[in-house]
Amino acid sequence: MSIPGLCRRNATDRNRYALAELQKDVDTELQKLPEAEREKNRPEFAVYVVHNKLKEKVGKLPTAIP
Repeated sequence: MSIPGLCRRNATDRNRYALAELQKDVDTELQKLPEAEREKNRPEFAVYVVHNKLKEKVGKLPTAIP
């Protein structure tokens, strides 16, 4: 049995999970640096999304991600 939109939602959840895990990994590594160097070494994440503009968007990216 197939539920419409299920695969799309799962892909969106996986993408959000992957981004959250990447951010946690970066935070963990930044904690190893001296406090004075953390902010200047913090990377800026960006996401490039290719999508079908005719379909409804399922997920929403965090506002901090350009």
